[in-house]
This record gives sequence, structure tokens and C-alpha cells, in this order.
Amino acid sequence: MPRRRRLVVEGGVYHIYNRFARGEGIFASSDEGERFVELLRRVRERDGLTVLAWCLMSSHYHVAVRIG
Repeated sequence: MPRRRRLVVEGGVYHIYNRFARGEGIFASSDEGERFVELLRRVRERDGLTVLAWCLMSSHYHVAVRIG
């Protein structure tokens, strides 16, 4: 059964996170973490997001953004 479409509110604050199964490492090297931060910067500029906070850990990451 597909997930229902999410409601996106202009000006809303969203918590984005991802965690690999079994606690496996998400970033194999420090280069990958740096590339993730660069990708986050590009998405922020492209989509007009405000990044309020972000945290990269070995097995997962968290990002808090405001839309619009």
C-alpha cells in the first residue's frame, strides 16, 4: 500500500533524517561527509531552503530546514 502524499506547508519547519539498517556506517570516509554537506548547500540554494541545523553521525544524519 503506497504512503499518502505528505502535506508541505510554506514556511514550515521539517526534520529530515536517514539511518542505515543495522547501524551500518552511512559515510565510508570523511570525503563522503564533505560531499553530503556540499550537496545540502546546493539543494538549499536550488530550493530556497533555510537550513536551521544539521548533524552528521557515522550511522545517520539529521537536518532541520524551513521551506520557502
